[in-house]
Amino acid sequence: MVDDDGTISFALSINGEFTFHNADDTKALSVTSSTTSANDIAFRRGVLLVQYDRDGVLRWAKRLGNAELEPTGKTYSVSGLHRVGDRLRLVGTAVGSTRDQDVTDELIFGEGEASEERVPVRRRAQFGFVASFDAETGDFVPDSVILNVPSQPATQYGLRHNGTGIGSPSDDSSFVLGMLFVGAAGEYILGANTSDPLQISVSQQFVGAFVRYTGASRRAWMRFVGAETSGASIHSSAMLLNGASLFSGAAGDEADVDDGLQGTHLPVGAGAFLVRYDSNGSLEWMRGLTRPFSALVVDDEDDDAVFALGTGDGTLVFGVGDEDAETREIQGPFGSRLSLTDGTLVWARSLSSSTATFRGLNFLDGALVLSARADGSFVVQPGEADEDTITSTAIWSGSIRFDRDGKYLGTTPYVIHPGTRLNDGLNVGAVINLPR
Repeated sequence: MVDDDGTISFALSINGEFTFHNADDTKALSVTSSTTSANDIAFRRGVLLVQYDRDGVLRWAKRLGNAELEPTGKTYSVSGLHRVGDRLRLVGTAVGSTRDQDVTDELIFGEGEASEERVPVRRRAQFGFVASFDAETGDFVPDSVILNVPSQPATQYGLRHNGTGIGSPSDDSSFVLGMLFVGAAGEYILGANTSDPLQISVSQQFVGAFVRYTGASRRAWMRFVGAETSGASIHSSAMLLNGASLFSGAAGDEADVDDGLQGTHLPVGAGAFLVRYDSNGSLEWMRGLTRPFSALVVDDEDDDAVFALGTGDGTLVFGVGDEDAETREIQGPFGSRLSLTDGTLVWARSLSSSTATFRGLNFLDGALVLSARADGSFVVQPGEADEDTITSTAIWSGSIRFDRDGKYLGTTPYVIHPGTRLNDGLNVGAVINLPR
């Protein structure tokens, strides 16, 4: 994320050594198994929250995790990071390989720092967390942690903060996130470390939940999605200034979607959904889709638009079962614009490639900028009048731009490389800052 003054903040999930450099290529910090200099920190597994100034100079890097006690297979994922006033709010998931143990573990924020805080976690299985940090110093904000956990420590139980984004904060700093209850039917505890924990039971595997929190990080409401014959998942979320929220995900045919009253069903033939809830958790509208959206962005609410990313595998239907349904033939990644008012499709633009992917989207100077990666050549706008073939004999990483009406504005390559390393660091693409 980029602040108005050009400050760049981001979170990284790491499992190994890592080195940060400044824009002039001087070494700023190394993350190692043991420190050897003032520019080293001992840390190998967990999340690093990092901030650079607008000139590309590293300001700080803060640790989240517990590498000493955690097993080698411990992994972390980050769902979203947002600026809320003078704080950075981080949402993620920890997944442990050591399970079936009812032991006390600790999630450590800022290990070895003055603001260090150790939050007990009674199980090493999969759990979700929310935490806040000072936006200027990166110091952990005490008592800001929320732990959402399975009641059982067994292998088949887990809870994930699922999908990209936690919803841009509304006027009152409230936020939304998607959860996924993984495994056998069982019980879960939301806010397990808080003064108002909530224990819930689910009767199916892979049940999804939409949750809204207040600005004080207290649950306002939650709604569920699931099916008796198949699982469900949450892929992306967004939030409006008035507290309304959007979620997209996948679910089985005729899955149950919680509308705050008695529930409603996805239409026959829809394997995915886009839903909008008002600030009180009442369902305003639901659109059945054949494929879920992997990212949602609302840039200007007055423009009545939500922009979304997805991947097509043939015939895609936006609004399954609706009279105003739109059908598109899309093979590969696509960007789209839909109406905030009712979820109807306005336009969709795609890439033709079996290897191309869109990794993120944002706005710059009024243009929609999509970060992309492809293992070789690809076609933008296949079959359209402005079709554009991008030729590459190597792995291409860069951005593709459209205006709000879907007009193609061009591409900008950032890195073209032979891909000789298995993990080249470019697989995780996001729109952070772009040359003008």
